[in-house]
Amino acid sequence: MSNHTRISYGSYTPYWWSEFLNRFALGEMMARLTSEGQAESLARAYLLFGDVQMADAYLSRLREVKFSELPEVARRYMRDMQLAYVGDTVQMVLST
Repeated sequence: MSNHTRISYGSYTPYWWSEFLNRFALGEMMARLTSEGQAESLARAYLLFGDVQMADAYLSRLREVKFSELPEVARRYMRDMQLAYVGDTVQMVLST
């Protein structure tokens, strides 16, 4: 068995997905209230997608994902992810 963390539905529900999307969108809008936040959003879109136009489009595309499609979307787009932790690793929570 690999040492990769598996994604499961757990206790998530369609309501949870809807609330996640609403809060994520609100957070994005609040972050863009400043010039710094707008610049960060454009930079993130350019780094992740190679296109600053995706700064707005990716949220619309995320909203198109149905709750029942989450496992397939995760398998398709979250493959071979690697994370780096910068800071005091004593505070890092490890779980598999």
